[in-house]
Amino acid sequence: DVPQYWDGNIATNFATFPTWDVNWRAKSIRAYRNFIVAVNITKTATRYPQMVKWSTAANPGSMPNSWDEADPTNDAGEFPLAETQGELVDSLPLGGVNIIYKTDSYFSMQFVGGEQKFAFQLIDKNAGLLSQNCAVAFPGGHVCIGNGDIYTHNGGQSRSIVSEKDRDWFFGNLDSTYRNLAFACVNPSKKEVWLCAPGTGF
Repeated sequence: DVPQYWDGNIATNFATFPTWDVNWRAKSIRAYRNFIVAVNITKTATRYPQMVKWSTAANPGSMPNSWDEADPTNDAGEFPLAETQGELVDSLPLGGVNIIYKTDSYFSMQFVGGEQKFAFQLIDKNAGLLSQNCAVAFPGGHVCIGNGDIYTHNGGQSRSIVSEKDRDWFFGNLDSTYRNLAFACVNPSKKEVWLCAPGTGF
């Protein structure tokens, strides 16, 4: 669907993103600083699975007023992350940077201002994300369900947090047809991270 937002007023309905082209779609859309960041973009009938696209900066309490990367008067833009072959899946802020996840790797996205606007850096080319919503923030960084491993990182290299036996059980029982429904979430009252996935035969 075309992305929508709500202004917080219970008397108003959701509305389409201002200036978002109705022929565009995105795999994931997240907020980072005063920007909205979209990944894995489709423009009309053409998909760009490695494209990161960001809006112009928004004023507090307002939506961004442009996504036009060709307009030199604003700071909207787009950039292909083509250093690895995987498709872009999701993004999640971590400290002052935004972590951009692909199926086979992850990158940092950091605001630098000026003509460049954002700088991108490959962090780990051996750890990606299984699907959207499979990365979650906790005080030590991010916990992620990857393609074949469960790991954590704090902006650097990934570190596996499960034994080989548990890893084999988790991914061995993962339903390959519905793997895109897997997700991670935080249970603050228990100081836990839950890793949820559809199992084969359930």
